[in-house]
Amino acid sequence: MKSINQLLEDYLESLNRREYFNGAILVSYQDRIIHCKGYGIANHQLNIKNTGETRFRIGSITKAFIAMAILQLEQSGLIDLEETLDSYIEDMIEGHKITIHHLLSHSSGIQDFASDINYWPARMRLFTTLEDTINEFKNKPLNFDPGTEFRYSNTEYAILAYIIEKISGITYEKYIEDNILKPLGMESTGFDDGRKIIKNLSSGYTIWKEIINPEFVDMTNAKGAYDMYSNVKDLYLWSKALNTEKLVSKNQLGKMFNMYNNVCGYGWFLDKDIINDMQRNKFYHLGDVNGYVNYFCRYIEDDLTIIVLSNFNLTPVEQISKNIAAIILGEDITISQSCSVIRVDNRTLNKYIGSYLINGKDNKIDIISDQDNVFITIAKRYGVLYMYELLPINIEDSKIEFISKFIEDRVVIEITSKHQFKLTHIDPYGKITHATKLM
Repeated sequence: MKSINQLLEDYLESLNRREYFNGAILVSYQDRIIHCKGYGIANHQLNIKNTGETRFRIGSITKAFIAMAILQLEQSGLIDLEETLDSYIEDMIEGHKITIHHLLSHSSGIQDFASDINYWPARMRLFTTLEDTINEFKNKPLNFDPGTEFRYSNTEYAILAYIIEKISGITYEKYIEDNILKPLGMESTGFDDGRKIIKNLSSGYTIWKEIINPEFVDMTNAKGAYDMYSNVKDLYLWSKALNTEKLVSKNQLGKMFNMYNNVCGYGWFLDKDIINDMQRNKFYHLGDVNGYVNYFCRYIEDDLTIIVLSNFNLTPVEQISKNIAAIILGEDITISQSCSVIRVDNRTLNKYIGSYLINGKDNKIDIISDQDNVFITIAKRYGVLYMYELLPINIEDSKIEFISKFIEDRVVIEITSKHQFKLTHIDPYGKITHATKLM
């Protein structure tokens, strides 16, 4: 019978062998690191490989550090979580109703700058200060009355970073460096404004037919919300500190990991997984930005920490983390093996080329032929369209089956007795989408 370590190695190597994971993974169980390794390519131009030391932009995992800084300031008596925003920002709409707690728990109603209609076409490419963000959004109507609902907003954490600066008299970056990173020995963690050279930082990638660079993002937009970089080893130091009183008291940690709005704590989300027939409480956060996607997950009662950092933005980091947890906690999972790609003549392939309308929706999936290769165009995270190659692995009289490159998708197209073409798409999370070819 294989050990947990061998099962884990088999699973991750199966992803690596099929080029379905690009990044680094650290797993700690019962206060011991049992896996720490890099996979795939950190920089395609220079053909540099990822290692356990490679740094990644960690996106919204940043928010937990901002939350910790606020809790430290509260512990020092410099701020009250029930204090209202008008103490720090003049003319803030409904500022007398919005508390620091509302900002920390995504319940202020303040609009999210990253969801604004101008963010993608313009704002994300421009140099931005915290003051710019605040001035742009302080007079916009709230999504709801403060404290009545939950809605994720990056603007809230930009405001919190601004408040850290107002109270401490130094930049929020320096405050976090001096009061969190240095005390924990997190020497591979810092802040990325997109201008300074960060040694051993991987490059982020996306896909359109092939692996490509993502659209440019000026990282000053991310200030306070998703502008940090780190590596798996440093984030493990951070995770361990959250089990101690090195940074704040047990009481303050309780506030960070309490559940508000039945959704989140301060800088963390709270949820439950059923693994090996047992309910497991977990604290987690996704972090994605500009070609990177990451997942930091802590199963507190099981003393299990899983850190998955990837520099390819379609990596199913949540599912990989969940599969790792299942292996560690004794649940059987199916480890997919490599499939042999078959050759199919163009005449046969061309029957399946076309647009497929997703059942019950207005969206479609396109199957395209280009220079003897087959590609799929489909909406993924946030509804963004991606195009990537399909590889045929099985064909019968009225059915063809594909796997995809770089992403663990499967596509099956069947011709029914009524001569309809029915497409079934299965993504890495097991989500099944059905579509019918437009004739």
